[in-house]
Amino acid sequence: MSNKRAKATASPPSIAKLLLFERDVIERCRLSRAQIYKLERLGLFPRRKKYGLLRAGWPAREIDLWIKVGADGWNAAQRAAAA
Repeated sequence: MSNKRAKATASPPSIAKLLLFERDVIERCRLSRAQIYKLERLGLFPRRKKYGLLRAGWPAREIDLWIKVGADGWNAAQRAAAA
């Protein structure tokens, strides 16, 4: 009897792992919806990305970075990236 192994194929990450939706961001960042939108408008929070016609979310990597560095660090990082 031969021992056949199934090839392990790397599937692309699902959109749920790449984009966080509003309830997930509120839970992770411990901010209210109003606080998130205000900080986003001021450039102190990552911007939402469109996903389809009716959906938008925040990139998970950017939210994780924002949690790590905070609003002031995020603002500085964005200015450095733009320069």
